[in-house]
Amino acid sequence: MKIAQNEADWKDEEEMLYIADKIRSLDAFERQERAAALSGELCSYDERLQEFGVCLRELEDIMPSHRDTRQMLVRIARHFCNNQEWLNDLFQKKLPLKAMTKEINVSKKTLERNRKYLISLILIFSCEDFTRIRGSISFTSVEEETRCVEKS
Repeated sequence: MKIAQNEADWKDEEEMLYIADKIRSLDAFERQERAAALSGELCSYDERLQEFGVCLRELEDIMPSHRDTRQMLVRIARHFCNNQEWLNDLFQKKLPLKAMTKEINVSKKTLERNRKYLISLILIFSCEDFTRIRGSISFTSVEEETRCVEKS
């Protein structure tokens, strides 16, 4: 009787190890699938950026060093995406700086200096093809600020 109980315990333990191994395998597979999908999305994003004279590799170098500037550009990019006319202008290969400076409290020089970085953000926020990229970048510190950058 004791042998049968030990054998049953061993089989239960073996089955639990088998199930745990299957779960680990599925988790690893799902992580690989997500990574492959994100990689493909990044390739598409790089191609889109290159249409505007920007490449993915240079984003780290052109990112503003000041946190408040980065936050401001994220807010501007989000606001930009709510203006269909501006989006149309951008996709016609120009950033509507004059219209932006009239509506947003920022200088033309700041927009020009950060043009590539701003375009990279606008593409992330405006293109549905980049949902994984959008989800993998943290914009929480900016999203906590609900104030609009429009002039009062």
